[in-house]
Amino acid sequence: MDIARTALEGAKVIITYCLGVEKEEKSLIVYDEPNQEKARIIKKAFELLGYPSPTLSPYNRLQTIEHDVVIFCVSERLTLALGHSDLKHEVCSRGGRVGFVTQPLENTPSVQEIERIAKRTKFLAEKLEKAEGLTISTRGHSLRLYTKGRKPIAITSLIRNAGEWGALPDYAEVAIAPVEHESFGEFYVDCLIVGLGKPENGLLITFENGRVASLKNGEIGRALERLISSDDDAHELAEVGFGTNHLRRTPKGEFDDKKILGSVHIALGDNHTIGGILRSKVHVDCLSINSEVWVSGKRVFF
Repeated sequence: MDIARTALEGAKVIITYCLGVEKEEKSLIVYDEPNQEKARIIKKAFELLGYPSPTLSPYNRLQTIEHDVVIFCVSERLTLALGHSDLKHEVCSRGGRVGFVTQPLENTPSVQEIERIAKRTKFLAEKLEKAEGLTISTRGHSLRLYTKGRKPIAITSLIRNAGEWGALPDYAEVAIAPVEHESFGEFYVDCLIVGLGKPENGLLITFENGRVASLKNGEIGRALERLISSDDDAHELAEVGFGTNHLRRTPKGEFDDKKILGSVHIALGDNHTIGGILRSKVHVDCLSINSEVWVSGKRVFF
């Protein structure tokens, strides 16, 4: 397999199908050093397709953004930070579209699979929209969340309409910002804390009034405590998310594990860009792949 050619074809799918870029639109590609080649491939794809050449900008030189389409090719750490930033929110608020490339371009699936993934994601979001609350059960531990009035967000790789954002090429989750200070119980992390690693023996997080009351697991629990201790609002339960990509079944210890079909993750810290009121410099995702989701006494399958 010619990886370079496959990556270029993947970039074309992202431009034409996922982002639906129009010829008159202005596009910007933001990159950090490890992802510079990925940015160059996307730029080349724009040019081969006959689009105006997009602007390339190193992240550390980024100033104002006045483009219709913004593509970020940056590290996992920056993706996490920018995904919940005022910068992204401002671009979307004025009608721009934002996509974060979180996988190799050569891993871009067919448009049929991308559409299938997006359809499942939107269906789950609609199913959860009427729920007043959710219960997440994992290995005998349960977390109860109040979600009435909070709109589920379908985050996919189809980013075609003004103000939309997502991750590329095949990301998929439904995210909800639960009502602050209204969550109680325990969430068992059996897969990953994004940015920190896998808790080898699991991690039990106990919540009272929507705040972390205790963390039970050796070193990784202490690492998470150090992270959230830098900001008081980082102790708040900010998000619950549900993975909806049937193509990802096995964890790889990375950001995109959150899209594993049937997985559940919670996040601590910031949620002001997904319908919540919390502002924090921290947003850390904690993932389980063996959870059950219950609404009004009925299990939700997705």
